[in-house]
Amino acid sequence: MYTHKIKRLNQLANQVYAARSIGVVDSFPEVITVAVSSRCNYRCLMCGEWRRPVQEDLPLEMIEKLEPVFPFLSTLYVTGGEPLLYPHLDTLLGKAAAAGCNLQLVTNGLLLDPKKLEMVFKHGLEKLKFSLDAVRPATYKKIRGGDLPKVLENLTRAVALRNALGLRSPYIEVGFVAMRSNIDELTKFVVMSKKLGVDVIYVSYMAVHHEDAFEESLFLDQAHSDEMMLRAAAVAKEVGILLNLPPLFAATPAGSEPGNSFRTGRATCYEPWRNMFLWPSGSVSMCCGGGGHSGSLAEGDFEQMWNSPARVHARSRVNTDKPPKSCENCFTSKQQPNRAATHFDSVELRKRAEARLAAEAVS
Repeated sequence: MYTHKIKRLNQLANQVYAARSIGVVDSFPEVITVAVSSRCNYRCLMCGEWRRPVQEDLPLEMIEKLEPVFPFLSTLYVTGGEPLLYPHLDTLLGKAAAAGCNLQLVTNGLLLDPKKLEMVFKHGLEKLKFSLDAVRPATYKKIRGGDLPKVLENLTRAVALRNALGLRSPYIEVGFVAMRSNIDELTKFVVMSKKLGVDVIYVSYMAVHHEDAFEESLFLDQAHSDEMMLRAAAVAKEVGILLNLPPLFAATPAGSEPGNSFRTGRATCYEPWRNMFLWPSGSVSMCCGGGGHSGSLAEGDFEQMWNSPARVHARSRVNTDKPPKSCENCFTSKQQPNRAATHFDSVELRKRAEARLAAEAVS
C-alpha cells in the first residue's frame, strides 16, 4: 500500500547524499540493471558479451539477494546477452513486479514469440525495447547476423497486442547503435519506426570493444555523423515520433536544432547513489556509463556491495574536479563524443583513432 512512498523516500535520500557527496549511505539504488545472461543467439559486431570465454546465467541465489531491495527500487532494467534465453526470467520479473518496480526489458526480439510475449506482458512491463540498428536486411545481417523481417514481425505483434488490450504500457522503444555502416539509414529508420507504431527511438554511438569494429566508429567520420543526426531530428519532428539522440561532435549551429532531440551531459552525476549494474557472475559495476567494478553480490550481502570501498570512493569524488579514473570516460551522464575515450575501450585504439584524425586534418 505504501510502496510508492518508500520508493520516493529512498529517492529523496539519494538526492541529499549526492548533493553532499556522502560516501557511506543507508539508502538503496533506484535503478538496477541486470544482465541476466551472457548467452545470446546473435553475434553482434559491437557487443562483447558473446565473446566471453564462459557463458553463464545469473544464479537464482542472486535474485534472492536482490529481492529485499525491490521495495525501494523504482526500476528494474533487464538486459543480457539475450534475456529471453534466461531460464528464470519469469521469476525475476514476477518478484520485482510484486514489489511495485517499473520493469524494462531490452531484447533483440528474434525469440519474442507469442508465448514469451504473453509472459513479459503479464508482469505489467513499462518498457519493451528492441535493438534493431538497421532498415535494410543486408545491413542488419552485417551488424547483427540475424533475421530482420522476423524481428519486425515480432515487434508488430507486440504493438498490436498492447493496443488490442487497451494498455498504456509497455511503451515500445527501438535502439539504434550508430556506426559508419548504418548512419545513412537513420532517417529511413525514423520513418520505419513511426509506421511500425514505435513510441521512442534511442540512438547511441557504438563503443568499440574490439579491433574488428574499429573502422565502424563514427569518431572517424564526425561531420557526416552530425549531418545525419540533424537530418534524422528534422524527420522525427516532421513525422511525429520521439527521437532521443546523443550529443553531436560539433556544437549545433544556432537555430538549426529541430526540437529537443539531443541529449546533454548533466553537471551533477547521481549514478553512484542511484544506479548499479549486475553481471551474471554476481559482479557489480557502478552504472551503465563505464564506472568500473564496485563489489560483488557473489561474495557478500547487498549492503557490503552497495557500500563497497570503490563505490564510496566514487561517491566522494565523482562531482569534484578530480573524479575517479573509471568515471573520466563516462558515456552516459557526462558524455563527450569528441573524446576518443568515449568511443574506444583501449588506449591503443584511442591513439590510433586520434592519429587518424590528426593526419586527415593536415592532408
